[in-house]
Amino acid sequence: MIRLLGPPPSQFLKTCDPSICGRLFSAQGDFKFPDLIPSESFNFSNVVPAVLEGEDKRLFIEFVRKMLQWEPECRLTAKELYDDPWLHML
Repeated sequence: MIRLLGPPPSQFLKTCDPSICGRLFSAQGDFKFPDLIPSESFNFSNVVPAVLEGEDKRLFIEFVRKMLQWEPECRLTAKELYDDPWLHML
């Protein structure tokens, strides 16, 4: 998730269980295991199935980004996602 979304916001880390968060992130919010983060070539465009191209691929990536958010309040609900253009082009 760090490669795809960037590092988690500090506000998000403050809400996490300290016993878990402390094992994974420094007090400054840095991930303690950077070698586990995939290379920069790992991105949404590269992990999308090859059957999607052009506008289909772009809309799918936008759809997934709406669900993959660090902060739960930033994620769209299932009801909101139901109206997404990508679902309606299927």
